[in-house]
Amino acid sequence: MEKTSEIKSKKVKIIAGIIPLKSEGSAHFLNKIPGMRVPDDMIKKMKDAKDPKMEGMKIAADIIKELRMMCDGVHIMPIGNHENTKTLLEMAGLI
Repeated sequence: MEKTSEIKSKKVKIIAGIIPLKSEGSAHFLNKIPGMRVPDDMIKKMKDAKDPKMEGMKIAADIIKELRMMCDGVHIMPIGNHENTKTLLEMAGLI
């Protein structure tokens, strides 16, 4: 967000992109994409989770809650897992 302060002052809207993790493997895959970074602590949570898909949704919901104060919106990209989008929105307190 610090990097966006200059354009933010020009009334440009900032939208954060959120991809809910499905597994430890999906976290590692995302780290190979330029501009994306899944921190090691999140990867460990995914590895240790009994239900990785639900853990990924919990992580995404927590991030969305934090981002609401920092940016103008979120773009949720569930990548083949659209049936859980409503649940994710509920977990994030958006509906």
